[in-house]
Amino acid sequence: MVTTNRKRRKLRSARSATEKVGELDREIAIPVRWLKQLIAVFLIPPAWILTRAFFSCFSQATVNHAFWASEEFWFFALGAILWLITFFGLPKPVLMYVFGHELTHVLWVWIMGGRVTRFRVGSEGGHIVTDRNNFWISLAPYFFPIYSLIILAFYGGISVFWDLSPFHRWLFGADWFYLDVSRNVHRLDALERAN
Repeated sequence: MVTTNRKRRKLRSARSATEKVGELDREIAIPVRWLKQLIAVFLIPPAWILTRAFFSCFSQATVNHAFWASEEFWFFALGAILWLITFFGLPKPVLMYVFGHELTHVLWVWIMGGRVTRFRVGSEGGHIVTDRNNFWISLAPYFFPIYSLIILAFYGGISVFWDLSPFHRWLFGADWFYLDVSRNVHRLDALERAN
């Protein structure tokens, strides 16, 4: 009988130990939302410092270095104005946007060594089917401006055979216009999906 009592005590102590560990695990668990909020609070000072630095540098550039008179600023502004006219005055080039978006995913799948088995593009949206996916492939359309790179490659390819230096302003204009369109289409697409 002594051995059975000892076994029972050992079993009870083993059970109580595992229950205590389980209770400790449950007590230590922090909700993910709280963790995100804590990280956000710690990111406020760097965001404030970077914002102040940006506006300080921007104001110095505008006042002391005549930023408003620079060619780059005017091409950017022209691209923004043309984008506004295009977006509000013309039909939206959704098919072209979706094609470029999905093509960028395809290119990054190939860069990462994957294979694409299906490529679908339509006015309602598109998708690809692939054997590989990661962070870079998923976010490629947001940091890899495919149409802008096509414009640069076209300009570079033609400049091998002809002197295109007098037309570099047209390249800047086309490139800034596309970059404006690309950024704003992504933003507005995200806003429409949020609503």
